[in-house]
Amino acid sequence: MNKPFHTAVVIGRFQLPHIGHAHLFQQAAAIADNLVILVGSVGQPKTPKNPFSFRTRKKFLENILPDIHCDIFPLMDNRYNNDSWLVDVVNKVQSTMPRGWSDKPPKIALVGHKKDTSSYYLDMFPQWKFVDIDNHEDMSSTDLRENLYSGGFEDIVEHVNYNTGLELLEWRETDEYKNIVEEWEFIESYKSDWEKSPYPPTFVTVDAVVVQSGHVLMIQRKRAPGKGLWALPGGFVEQGESLRESVLRELEEETKIKLQRIVLDRSITKIEVFDHPDRSSRGRTITHAFKFDLKPGELPRIKGGSDAEKAQWLPLNEVLMMGEKIYEDHLDIILDMIN
Repeated sequence: MNKPFHTAVVIGRFQLPHIGHAHLFQQAAAIADNLVILVGSVGQPKTPKNPFSFRTRKKFLENILPDIHCDIFPLMDNRYNNDSWLVDVVNKVQSTMPRGWSDKPPKIALVGHKKDTSSYYLDMFPQWKFVDIDNHEDMSSTDLRENLYSGGFEDIVEHVNYNTGLELLEWRETDEYKNIVEEWEFIESYKSDWEKSPYPPTFVTVDAVVVQSGHVLMIQRKRAPGKGLWALPGGFVEQGESLRESVLRELEEETKIKLQRIVLDRSITKIEVFDHPDRSSRGRTITHAFKFDLKPGELPRIKGGSDAEKAQWLPLNEVLMMGEKIYEDHLDIILDMIN
């Protein structure tokens, strides 16, 4: 009997594939001849929310797909440009189509489950038929990761593939795992400090995108969260100061840049707000990015200070290739601010 769809598409981060995902893939394969899995949040730094690389997640997925043929593709996030992300999704799906498919467009199903507002992307493809499949046993990768970090490994094993469990057991002995747990503990402690607040807190920050002669000024973070990652100079707005005053202060404190404040102030050419709800692990954080266009010439002297391990002028072409080494959404901010 012919299946109702030529291709079934499944999109997710799969930051710990589990038997619930296996059930989803089996349901998708039952209604389509071909299965395409798009693995999101590729090229991100290792964090408690995104601990596994695309290569590792692909291996975990293959562990639960022994009898299902499928194509597995990496998918980079684009928090502030949904259209670009959408085009990438469609291009990857179309790359799996047989020759001459455009003469007779195949029927495509987008398979998933609308669990909350984070599933908004499932409504972005009206040209495909959405097929809603219930979450098997209400399983959650988030809960499994929490158990993994808090020592509840036994609760994980029964929900993942056997081979995946063995690999997780080995991973728990690595420095990478210990560093991620350390950051997770910091974030949990940070959030607990705000539990007694009458309202969920919203933090306001600033970031400086300083550009000169094909270089951007970056700092290496000294402390958690994101210890060791490269970031834009910036921080929290203090009481009694404007956003502009805040970004100038943070820039001077973190980079010790050898330019007068009036020169820096006059070089500001662009201000944008970046407010993706999940942009920061510490909670709802809205940042205001200021672009500083410095005149071409010798790069000003800088030195890491305040919360920065070090400050450095990095070539823009290199920065654009450093996704896994850049903090939170700072690469997205750079891309937007420099067009």
